[in-house]
Amino acid sequence: MSNVFDYLDWRGDLTFKQSAFNAVDNLIFSEMAYVDFEDIIPGIYKDGSIALWEASRKFFKKNPMKELKKDIYLVRDSALLLKKMSGCNRYKNLRLSNYINKIEYEQEFQFSALVISLEEDTSFIAYRGTDTSIIGWKEDFNMSFMTPVPSQVKAVKYLEIIAEKEKGDILAGGHSKGGNLAAYAAIKSKPEIKKQIIKIYNNDGPGFPPEVTETDEYKETIEKIITYIPQNSVVGMLMEHKEDYIVVKSKKPGIVQHDMLNWEVMGDKLLEVDDLAKSSKILDATLKSWTGKLDLKQREEFINSLFSIIDETGAKTIEDLNRSRLKSAMSVFRTIAALEPDTRDMIATTLKLLFQSYNGKDKQE
Repeated sequence: MSNVFDYLDWRGDLTFKQSAFNAVDNLIFSEMAYVDFEDIIPGIYKDGSIALWEASRKFFKKNPMKELKKDIYLVRDSALLLKKMSGCNRYKNLRLSNYINKIEYEQEFQFSALVISLEEDTSFIAYRGTDTSIIGWKEDFNMSFMTPVPSQVKAVKYLEIIAEKEKGDILAGGHSKGGNLAAYAAIKSKPEIKKQIIKIYNNDGPGFPPEVTETDEYKETIEKIITYIPQNSVVGMLMEHKEDYIVVKSKKPGIVQHDMLNWEVMGDKLLEVDDLAKSSKILDATLKSWTGKLDLKQREEFINSLFSIIDETGAKTIEDLNRSRLKSAMSVFRTIAALEPDTRDMIATTLKLLFQSYNGKDKQE
């Protein structure tokens, strides 16, 4: 079946005036947030912009394709998508601006975003999801006991700055945590900014705790939030989605479906299916059952215990874990053994369910 790369072959010759922005364009723009545009796109506190084709040229001058092919899929595939976009009439002349990229280990946050201008009066804010940094993943889990997390605060401020600079209509979106940030920023935005917002796209990103979903701010924004999750969603089922979500088909099994580039496309739409896979429902029910029994302090202790296991390996990124798998495994087993029995059992069961989901052990595909 077709994916976003096939969509570029089919629709890439048509400008946005000839064919309006759609759900597949949302995936493509959200994927662009993963590209490292440092020193290429003007920063948020600078004026000016750069054409996408020129940004692509500068990016590949700094990052030869030979080296990119050795990198992990998030970095490699987003770069390949950028290169293909730079040759399409639909995207090559779009203006990119207001780039920001921050990682703070002590404050436990990772935040990045950019603006893609479709027309003079319409801008898409692309929030980056969780990258390969361990601190980024820790912040995702911190959402279960902390509202807001630092990146959510940054997302609100970023939206305020862009709304003031751009003035026109705003679309926003992101993948994984980036989708959550786009939604949170819209929910917490000022009334005048809410009027500028047309749609928010949450692509397999976490939902929100009741402290958010039960507010008037959330209820006022919910109709503008479009949430897509794949059949075997894990990240997208974290916490609560009071808004309706759309389940889409992926050509890959298990947790690998989290990668948007594996989602199936039909024309200018995402291929929808009726329901979540069984493994996603089981994992979701298990995690919600546990978190429902824990107060905020207990959730914090559980998350800290989970990530203390990773800290013992000395890894700062997912790549670090992969480079020394034996050492990582030994550190994990040693740390788990030292935990309290209840915590040890919860973590072991969680890892088991994640492993089953990763391998797509599901009759419903």
